[in-house]
Amino acid sequence: MVKKSIIIVKFNIAGGYMKIGVISDTHDNIMAVKEAVKIFNEHEVSKILHAGDIISPFVIKEFKTSLSPIIFVYGNNDGEILHLKEMIIENGFELAGRFYQGIIGNKRVAMVHGDTPIVKSLIKCKMYDIVVSGHTHKRMEEREGNVLHVNPGEACGYLTGEKSICLIDLEKMSVESIIL
Repeated sequence: MVKKSIIIVKFNIAGGYMKIGVISDTHDNIMAVKEAVKIFNEHEVSKILHAGDIISPFVIKEFKTSLSPIIFVYGNNDGEILHLKEMIIENGFELAGRFYQGIIGNKRVAMVHGDTPIVKSLIKCKMYDIVVSGHTHKRMEEREGNVLHVNPGEACGYLTGEKSICLIDLEKMSVESIIL
């Protein structure tokens, strides 16, 4: 008997990713990380962006169940950066340092943890379609011209009492916030 397999790959017309997951400020909340990864898997995101403040290296292994590649940037509270780097690479993820810029799908994307003047400059320079940030722990979606700025809020829930992540549909340039 011959077994046949079908592999379905979801791409938009431009050959890029349709939907990405965004998370920030996990601050060692393992249960929130597990829940977020489960949701990202259910939504079949093609890539996950973590906008910093992972905190401890042991948290990285909780992302192993992700079915999608993950790009991390450091946040202001990420102290053990050498061990974090080691764990991120060891687990097959990408570390962009303090700043990420790249093409995801057909969109130019920048990601930085925080620092309001830098975020505002990234938006105003109009070099990017999407600017992702964290740090404030406050969910936010704003548009300036054709630039979409997204802060998913805090996944940890420590400051606001609300654990949140978001999904970005790259084709529609729409954002869906999800409360964990």
